[in-house]
Amino acid sequence: MTGLVARRRAGASLGQLTAQTGIPSTTLLRKFVELGVHPPGAGEPRLPGGLTPDQITDIARRYTGGASERTVAAQTGLSRTVVRAALDATGMQRRRSPRSGRRWTAGLTWQIVVRRLAGQMVAQIATATGMSDFAVAVRLADLKIDKGGPCPPAWRGRVEAHQHRLTEDLADRVHEAWMAAWRALGQTSMRSRHHTGELMIPYADLAEVDKDDDRRLVAAVLAGLAALPEHDVLLLLAGHQTGHPQPAPQP
Repeated sequence: MTGLVARRRAGASLGQLTAQTGIPSTTLLRKFVELGVHPPGAGEPRLPGGLTPDQITDIARRYTGGASERTVAAQTGLSRTVVRAALDATGMQRRRSPRSGRRWTAGLTWQIVVRRLAGQMVAQIATATGMSDFAVAVRLADLKIDKGGPCPPAWRGRVEAHQHRLTEDLADRVHEAWMAAWRALGQTSMRSRHHTGELMIPYADLAEVDKDDDRRLVAAVLAGLAALPEHDVLLLLAGHQTGHPQPAPQP
């Protein structure tokens, strides 16, 4: 230790001493602080945020163990600024948030917002988007979006507009399917119960009251699906896509 003290007093940095000896910089820093050793002209060592050497060592241990700056801050009750300063004091190079080989784009961010508001877990979102669990969790925390929680004001307008577009698209598809079913029975014309005219026309040309009928049907179906377990919804969709839904069991 005498040699290390001499080199530190001669101006060697913690990084240099760690490279030469293999001793972690946090261990060296703690020991130098205990001994009152500091480089020439540096004055007494000043630790960030009034932390003790033990606290800095603990922060570095958690960080090198894989915890993020945010996680370390939450675990220790410190701010991220103090955590970063503590890591910098050890000479440790801070890592960037993992991206799993992908960059955050507007489209990718939109995907995780929608999936989270729909109630998906972080692991499900990560699997669907190809991002790491950690990257998704950090992004959601930055966006302040909770699982199945209320939509943040910053996203409300966009989410509501998207929901409206989806509803209109589904209503259009429902109307097309309704017309196809009647045409298969030889029906080529149907008058509106609201006395607005012909119904066997494209959805976009319908009167608003007639569109509302299709919208209410969409809302009713969605409410029914929402009441089912997710695996049952997937089973229904699988049967619909193959065109061979499973028959009802015989009593």
